Amino acid sequence: MPTHQTLFPRFDLDELSRRLLRAPAPEANESDDARAAVAIVLREPSPSHEAELLFIRRSERPHDPWSGHIAFPGGRHDPRDNSLLSTALRETREEVGLDLDQSATFLARLPDMPARARGKRVGLTVSPFVFAL
Repeated sequence: MPTHQTLFPRFDLDELSRRLLRAPAPEANESDDARAAVAIVLREPSPSHEAELLFIRRSERPHDPWSGHIAFPGGRHDPRDNSLLSTALRETREEVGLDLDQSATFLARLPDMPARARGKRVGLTVSPFVFAL
């Protein structure tokens, strides 16, 4: 039987960065959807811990289609945000108190994804941004 180490190779931030930089740039999204952004936050492993990925558990509200879901920190674009990257930074700071500008390295923007709730599109496009601590 394979060991844990062979199933889950060690996290290598330099290699991950190289792969993300080689990936095709996301295409501009021209839809009329509302916009949102999320932060995919990776923490490098230490000698005693594996790499970690930051998730939040959304609060439970009756009419929220994502009520109680596990998610990346993020949210809807505010007109005061300079960019979708600014949205991801602001939302992460608001939701978990983590200032990615000060404590993380921006790695890449991944392709936009249409948001779905209960299997249906909901008129929202999400832009994911990857950071490393």
